[in-house]
Amino acid sequence: MAVVVHHLNVSRSERIPWVLEELSVPYQVQVHYRDANHQAPKTLWQVNPLGKAPCITIDGKLLTESGVIVHTLLNSFPNPTSGVETTTSPQSNFWNHFSEGSLMSILQGRRVAQMSAAEIAKQAASPEEAKGAQKVSRWFGAYSKRSLGPMLEQVELFLAANKNFSGNSEKLGEGDFMMGWALMLLAPPTGQRPFPLGPATEDYIKRIRSRPAYKRALERMDAEEKGQRGAKL
Repeated sequence: MAVVVHHLNVSRSERIPWVLEELSVPYQVQVHYRDANHQAPKTLWQVNPLGKAPCITIDGKLLTESGVIVHTLLNSFPNPTSGVETTTSPQSNFWNHFSEGSLMSILQGRRVAQMSAAEIAKQAASPEEAKGAQKVSRWFGAYSKRSLGPMLEQVELFLAANKNFSGNSEKLGEGDFMMGWALMLLAPPTGQRPFPLGPATEDYIKRIRSRPAYKRALERMDAEEKGQRGAKL
């Protein structure tokens, strides 16, 4: 089966190549570059009617939504010799849905509030209007901290008792590919952590970043972004 990953630069696309690298599945990459307004280009809208990434095609059939893509890849290309479970565990299923349904819903809302406040401030008709936008952003920042605290505590408790989100000490699962990316978003390699993370969570993130397949995925996407941009010049 031919797999094509449609990648939007500065997006969530990297976890899909990570899955494919873990499974040793060959794939092609089509890079779509954001425009001057940081919006998705027409080329991505031509592939996905929502203009969103990541999305992939398998033998020409479009798949969207990260959780669905990860689930489909693991079931379409089971590899018993890989470091990935061949049957989705109940834990993996839970953390797959928790990632987008709970954790990322707050993180994405926080990001939208920050971007909105900055944009409104630039276009504000008065200092009071700009201050109002910043006030809304600060309110959502406080709300996100209250909401994320219990979530990250739940993550820490699980990882203190389990090596991976699959509940399997040796194999990754859907939950790892979904939660791993979200947690790495909260733990930038450099700079301050936006939210405190527990020791088990920090250790998990460190192990994920050191996985050869994850490193290969990052290297591949970086090379594709640079190579395809150069080919367009």
